[in-house]
Amino acid sequence: MRTEAELVHDCLKGNRAAERELFDRFAGRMAAVCRRYTTSPDDAQDLLQEGFIKVYAKLGTWQGGSLEGWMRKIFIHQCLNAYHSRQRRLALIEQQTEAQDDIALHEGFYDFLATEAILAAIDTLPEGARVIFNLFAIEGYAHTEIAQMLNLSEGACRSQLTRARKLLQERLGQKKRTTPTPHHP
Repeated sequence: MRTEAELVHDCLKGNRAAERELFDRFAGRMAAVCRRYTTSPDDAQDLLQEGFIKVYAKLGTWQGGSLEGWMRKIFIHQCLNAYHSRQRRLALIEQQTEAQDDIALHEGFYDFLATEAILAAIDTLPEGARVIFNLFAIEGYAHTEIAQMLNLSEGACRSQLTRARKLLQERLGQKKRTTPTPHHP
């Protein structure tokens, strides 16, 4: 197996086997990124293909470091660009008070759910709230970075995150109540 530097070098030389190895090595992780930003598996597949086209086109700009991290940024920007093209602006942003401490999701809350159930609940969020939730809670971006990426105010980002958390609590809370509790003798 080639090192990341060797792999990039060989790809830049036009080596098809190296290009295939790059795809095989990172496609699963980049597909997961794409999937979080769309509710459609077909759209996620399109984003994956478009993202790899951009990666191959920009490989010459990689300056070392984590190749996966560098690629992840390209894929996130690709997903955000697709989001912007579908919806130039978030239509109605609810003005809510900042009550994140009261609404914060508890870490143990997800213990009973499988990953697919969590993704399914996130998929049901309105698009703007879903994108902001993914950027903040999963990708780790700060509100200022998200606001800049989406051309929104910080307050609007915080409001959408609060909305996403409330909706997830409601939807996942409903599933938790319907899950039978084990009886202990």
